[in-house]
Amino acid sequence: MTDTKKEYLSLPIIPLVGAADIELGNGQQEMLSKLGKPLYLTFMRALRGRNRLFHYKELVVRFTPGDKVFQIDVLKRYTGTTKEGLGAGSSWEELKTIYPQITYDEDKCIWHVPGIEGLCFDIVRPPKAGEIPLGNRGSGNTLL
Repeated sequence: MTDTKKEYLSLPIIPLVGAADIELGNGQQEMLSKLGKPLYLTFMRALRGRNRLFHYKELVVRFTPGDKVFQIDVLKRYTGTTKEGLGAGSSWEELKTIYPQITYDEDKCIWHVPGIEGLCFDIVRPPKAGEIPLGNRGSGNTLL
């Protein structure tokens, strides 16, 4: 990411809309024109083809096989927040206070806020008393 592109790191995170001036539903060329070339690209299997993941130091932008942004993962170096103040690096307590309806999705191994799709924060839930953390189960990315 070039210096002129880094201004996007502090832009607000808007659930159901986007982050880093990238909106859910944007196409690949539109995203690249705003953020520049990613550090690297990976692929994930999807029901109808492969999803592409564009990795930057600050975020990961995920595309459907149809070339549309469907998820934006904000990472620790991303300083923008939601209007409530939630962002990468927020504590579990902050997350629970802002979104008390959060639930754990066993199939996806993520914490999920019902009704808020397409954004992913790196927030770690502390283990409960007597609980043994199992890799990324119960911690790590929180899909919002």
